[in-house]
Amino acid sequence: MELYKRGLILYDTGDFLDDYAVEPVLRNDWSFVFLVEVGAGGLQRLRMLPVRLHYARVQLAKGEEFVEICQRMKSLCAAFGTPVLQTPEGLEVMCRLSV
Repeated sequence: MELYKRGLILYDTGDFLDDYAVEPVLRNDWSFVFLVEVGAGGLQRLRMLPVRLHYARVQLAKGEEFVEICQRMKSLCAAFGTPVLQTPEGLEVMCRLSV
C-alpha cells in the first residue's frame, strides 16, 4: 500500500478467491479486505482486515497467522514509507488526502 501524490495505490490485490497452489514466498494465501473511507474532504482512512484464502473461500485470519499477515504487510508498506498502525481488527493507514 502506498500513498502517492493525492492518491492511494493498492498493489497486488487481485485473485481474492482463487484455486491456485500456494506459493510459500509470495504467500498468495494471505490477503486483506480493504475498506477505504472517504469523507467530504476526500480520502480519510484505509482499514485492512487480514484474511486467509483457502480453496474457493476466505476466512478472517486469527491468532499467529493474523500477526504474521499484519507483520508482512507492515514490512511491505515500510518500503514505500507508508506508516501503518496495527489495530485489533488488523491494520490502518490514516490518509487524509483531498480528492
